[in-house]
Amino acid sequence: MIYTLFNFGTQEYGYEPYFLISQTITKEDLTDFTEDELFPVKEILYTDPQKCGGYGPVTIVLKNGDKKVIDFYGIEAKLLL
Repeated sequence: MIYTLFNFGTQEYGYEPYFLISQTITKEDLTDFTEDELFPVKEILYTDPQKCGGYGPVTIVLKNGDKKVIDFYGIEAKLLL
């Protein structure tokens, strides 16, 4: 299942708050996924002064209370194609 939302405005480029999150989920049975299973993110916290996620750690708070901190610092040195 792929769920996508695009919002195209008239602006060609902007520094907007966004963070792309992708997930792959599976089930052992044939029951439908719940809303919380499909959309587990409660909040995204940006640490950069502009609050846009352009740099610095980003914290993803899930509805079940878990927190995931994503920090891309230095990731360019480990980039493999």
